[in-house]
Amino acid sequence: TLDQTLFAPIWKNIDVFHTAGNPLICDCRIKWILLYRFPEAGFFGKCVEPNELKGRHLRSLKHLELSCF
Repeated sequence: TLDQTLFAPIWKNIDVFHTAGNPLICDCRIKWILLYRFPEAGFFGKCVEPNELKGRHLRSLKHLELSCF
């Protein structure tokens, strides 16, 4: 999980966000990432779960698609 409190102190200084090679579960716990506007060229990552979001790029996600069960 990408914990918001862990990243909060440095998040605004990050120009590139790249999660390649790391399994990313796209659920309500990563909604906070979508609040930050990265340049499209600097925002990388694909969902591995849940199945309905598998293979989707982070930059294509909408808040309403990220839910927790």
